[in-house]
Amino acid sequence: MIQFSIQKLQFVGAVVVGVVCLGLAAIGIWPAYSEMRKYERSIGEFTRFESALLAASNISAERGAANEAMAGGATPETLQGLSQARGVTDDSLRDLKEQFSGEVHASARLKAAFEDVIRRLSRARVAVDDAVRVANGGPEPKAVAKAITTMFAAADEASRLRDQIGGRIVSVTPEIGFEVLMATQASVLREHADRLGSYVVLQLIGLPEDFATYAGVMAAEAVRVEDIVAMLRAYSAAYVDNPTIDRAIADMDLVYLNGALVYAQDVARMTVASERPTVAVFTQRYLPAMKSVDVLRSEIISATFASMMATKVEARHAMLVSAGLGGVVLLVLTGLALVLRFGLFSPFDAARQQINDIANGDFAEPRPVHHLGLELQDMFAKLSFLRSQQQTKHRLEMERHDIVEQLKRLSETDPLTGLFNRRTLYGLAQSILDEVRAETPGVGIVLLDVDRFKLVNDRFGHAVGDHVLQKTAAVLTGNLREGDIVSRYGGEEFLLVLRDVSAEQACAIAETLRKCLAETPIEEMGDERVTASFGVVWCGGESTSSNWDELVNLADRRLYQAKRMGRNRVWAGDVTDMSATG
Repeated sequence: MIQFSIQKLQFVGAVVVGVVCLGLAAIGIWPAYSEMRKYERSIGEFTRFESALLAASNISAERGAANEAMAGGATPETLQGLSQARGVTDDSLRDLKEQFSGEVHASARLKAAFEDVIRRLSRARVAVDDAVRVANGGPEPKAVAKAITTMFAAADEASRLRDQIGGRIVSVTPEIGFEVLMATQASVLREHADRLGSYVVLQLIGLPEDFATYAGVMAAEAVRVEDIVAMLRAYSAAYVDNPTIDRAIADMDLVYLNGALVYAQDVARMTVASERPTVAVFTQRYLPAMKSVDVLRSEIISATFASMMATKVEARHAMLVSAGLGGVVLLVLTGLALVLRFGLFSPFDAARQQINDIANGDFAEPRPVHHLGLELQDMFAKLSFLRSQQQTKHRLEMERHDIVEQLKRLSETDPLTGLFNRRTLYGLAQSILDEVRAETPGVGIVLLDVDRFKLVNDRFGHAVGDHVLQKTAAVLTGNLREGDIVSRYGGEEFLLVLRDVSAEQACAIAETLRKCLAETPIEEMGDERVTASFGVVWCGGESTSSNWDELVNLADRRLYQAKRMGRNRVWAGDVTDMSATG
C-alpha cells in the first residue's frame, strides 16, 4: 500500500481543490464574458447606426436652411446658413460611408443606395440654387416648390438608406432591435416635422389655387407627426421607463406639439394673404422649436447607449466577481499548502521587504503575511503603524508643496484668462530689458486694447465680455512665438513682450495678431467679431531707453493714437494729443 506523508497529502488535496475551484470559476466567467462581448458589439453597431440617423437628420435640417434662402430672401446670412448646412450634411455622409466602407464594397445594393442618396441630394441642391437665383424680386412659387420636392426625394432616399442599414445591424445584433426601432422613429419624426414646416412655406409663397392642396398635405403631415409622438410615448412608457426620455417628450409636447405645430396649423388656416406672416417670421418661430425633436432623438440614443453600457458593466462585474472568487480560493489553498515550508522564514523576509520599502519611500499597503506567533504579529503591527505615520508625513509634505505651488500660480496669473498678471510681468520685464545688448536684435513692447469693449458688455452682458477676453487671450497665446510673453495688463488691455525682434518684426507680429483677432468669430456674440488697437514700442541697442515704465507709457500713447486713427490698427509712429475712447 502506497503511503504518503501528511505534507504531500495536504499539497495534493490543495491542488485538486484548486483545480475544481478554477473549473467552477470558469463556468461563471465564460457566460459573463460572452454577454459582455455581445454588448460591446452592440454598442459598436449602434454607434455606426447613429451615423445613419445623423446623416438623415442633417439632410432634413439642410432643407430648413434652403427654405430660408429660397423663400425668406437670399441674404448673405441665409446663404451662409445654407452653405454651412450643406457642409454639415456632406461631413455626416462621408462619416457614414467610412463607418460602412466594408459593407459598401461588399454589397452592390448598399452601394447603390449610397449613390442614390448622393445623386438625389445633388439634384435637389441644383434645384435650390436655381430657386435662389430667381428669387431676387421675391420667391418664385414653382421654382421653390420644385426645389422642396426634390429635397423631399433626397430625404426619402436617405430614410431608405437609414432603414436598410438599420435592418443590417438588427440582423447582426438582434438584441438591440427595439432600440434601433425607437431611434428610427425619432429620426422619422424629425423628418416629418421639418417637412410639415416646408409645406407651410409653400402655402405662404404659393399661388392661391395651390393653397388648398398644400393645406391638405400639411394636415396629413400633422396627423403623421402626432401619431409618431403617440407611438414613441407608448413605447417609452411600456418598455423604456426612462425619466430623461419622458422629460424630453414632455418638453417636445410643450415646445413643438403645443407650440410650433399649433402655430403652423394656425398659419395654414389663414386664407387672407395680408394676415399671413412672412416666411422669415414663420421660420424664425418654427425652426427653433425643432430642437426639442432633436433633443428627444438624442436622449433616446443616449438612453440606449447607457442601457447597453450598464448591461455590459454588469456582465463584466459578474465576470470579475467569478474570477476574483476563484482567485481568492486558489490563493488561500496555495497558502495552506506552503505554510509548513514557509511558516517561519516568509514572515521575516516580508518584514525585511517592508522595512526596505518604508526606507525607500514606498508606503503602499503590502501583501498580507500570515504570522506564526504573537511576537511576529506585534512586529507587523508596529511596521503597519510606522508605515501609516510615514505615509501621513509624506502626504502632508505633498499637500504643502501643492498649496505653495497653487498660491504661487494664483499670485502670478490672471484668474480669468490664465495669463501672467501685471505684477508678474513687471517682475520679469526689467530683467528682459537688461538682456538687450548692442549686438542683439532688441525687444518689442506691444500694448493692445479691445475696441469698444464697453459696448460688448452693454449689448451682451459681462459674462460674454469675459468670454471675449478669454478668446482674445487664446488667440494671442496661440499666435506668439516660443519665448514671447503675453499678460493681461488691466481691463481689456493686454501687454506683449517680444524677445529678439527688430522694430519691423515687432510691428509685423502685432499686425498678424490684429488680423487674427479681427477674423476670429465669437460664438457667444452670435459669431460677431471684435477688433483691437495696438501700440508698438521697440527697445534695442544703446540709443533707446530701457526704462520699463517709460516704454509702457509710450506704447500706451501709441495705442491711443491707433484708436484716434480709427481703431483696429497697429501704430508705432508719432502721437498727437487728441483724446480717444473705447
